[in-house]
Amino acid sequence: MLPQFLELTQANLGEIIHEGIEKGVFRADLDIRQVLLSIHSLCLVYFTRRELVQHMWSRDMMSEDMLESRLQHVIDFVFNGILTHREDCVNDSN
Repeated sequence: MLPQFLELTQANLGEIIHEGIEKGVFRADLDIRQVLLSIHSLCLVYFTRRELVQHMWSRDMMSEDMLESRLQHVIDFVFNGILTHREDCVNDSN
């Protein structure tokens, strides 16, 4: 079942990324498989390795504020990695 889920996710994400690339919102050099794996890892490792990294925080990693903090970090991290940045547009036009 997991491979089917990943295939479906890759197809859906692929459509979104291709559309974003065409509109100039996402970087043109994105590898959809790498993006999917990175997002999956950013989300999954927080939960599966929680005991290993809990010592980095004094608060419970499963508390509502920590989960919200993690979500915001993942969103920021992913979008800063895939979005076209103003500097990229300026450099491409030269």
